[in-house]
Amino acid sequence: MEVTGMGLSRSLTLKVRAHDGQRAVLRSKRFCTAAIAGTGGGKTVVGYVKLLNWMIERPGMVWVVAEPTQKMVDRVLLTASGDRPSLPDFLGRFDADQVFLRSKGILRHRLGTVIFASAENPSSLQGAHVGGVWLDEAGLMGLEAFLVALQRVGYSKGKLLLTTTPYNMGWLKTKVYDRWKQGDPDYAVMQFASTANPKYPKEAVERARKVMSASRFAMLYEGQFGRPEGMIYDVFDAQRHLVDDFDIPESWERYAGLDFGYNNPTAAPFLARNDDGVYFWFAEHYRRERTLAQHAVDLVGKGGRDVVYYADPAGKQEIAELRRRGLSVRGADNSVVAGIDTVYELLATDRLKIFRSCQFGIDELEGYVWKGSKDGEGFQDEPVKERDHLMDGLRYVLHALESRPGLRLST
Repeated sequence: MEVTGMGLSRSLTLKVRAHDGQRAVLRSKRFCTAAIAGTGGGKTVVGYVKLLNWMIERPGMVWVVAEPTQKMVDRVLLTASGDRPSLPDFLGRFDADQVFLRSKGILRHRLGTVIFASAENPSSLQGAHVGGVWLDEAGLMGLEAFLVALQRVGYSKGKLLLTTTPYNMGWLKTKVYDRWKQGDPDYAVMQFASTANPKYPKEAVERARKVMSASRFAMLYEGQFGRPEGMIYDVFDAQRHLVDDFDIPESWERYAGLDFGYNNPTAAPFLARNDDGVYFWFAEHYRRERTLAQHAVDLVGKGGRDVVYYADPAGKQEIAELRRRGLSVRGADNSVVAGIDTVYELLATDRLKIFRSCQFGIDELEGYVWKGSKDGEGFQDEPVKERDHLMDGLRYVLHALESRPGLRLST
């Protein structure tokens, strides 16, 4: 592969010894290419080369490379490991005069500008139109990061690259893998196991196989989708619980849970209860970096004026402000395990249905796990505090409603 253009004074050839899965990624011309693979299978390395290919094809553009957290940006992209150089060092082989502004996360290269970003706050990925976005370990990111990436590349007809191990059945499966399986020409998925990388020790794979559940092993070492161990609402079944959107009858009572945030999203699942005691999650509010006044307008727009909100009781000032703006807001019971039990029972008895359009909620539900599930330790009676804002709101409202005295179901 020859690197030319943008004032480079000489041509350089990069020789890549790629395995079949990596070759398929490099050859893909689709709008969104996803390398979904086992740990150590060579996902990040092929991302380096794919990014360089993009830069050669469209010199002078801006590119975004993101990890789930800033710590992972530092550890994975900016630090050499084994045979893998840091990404700035790799790109520096093709431009001795490149400038890397580490404090700003910007690398200025003769072929273009690379922005290093974290998906901890997906709004930080916003900005100018870019030639492409590479989300490394995309499966650890929320749906919001994927949607922002789509926005960033839209105007410039850019492309997306996702490299990851699958961790659950969330947006990566429903928005990317399923679209590819259904024949969408914009999407390409390459799945390969850890052992596709000839350097990955086979004995390490066999040791893991002996101590892991079949589902966990298939995800982490074979790149296959599955349910995460410790999934809190493991009774959730898309065929049973997801329904097509419909107009909510005026006679049904409407409620919402409310979890406050600023850098984290303020989130609200909206529920309607029919005469048989079945709840329908019909809308959701999920917005960051907005004032309470702005949230109040959005909430009324989503659910109307007659919604009763059950909010995080720690947000006393927020509750008072929303009341002042005319919303009916009550402090909820924040008993975590009791609230989770209530939601679990409603799912198990088919008394909670979710509109298919509530994509943030469905994604959170698929990745909502007990502590200890991500590191293989024993589970704790406490959920992992990541992308759980709608899940918090859901237990606030449903536990409050199901705990009302004298509640009776007409079935």
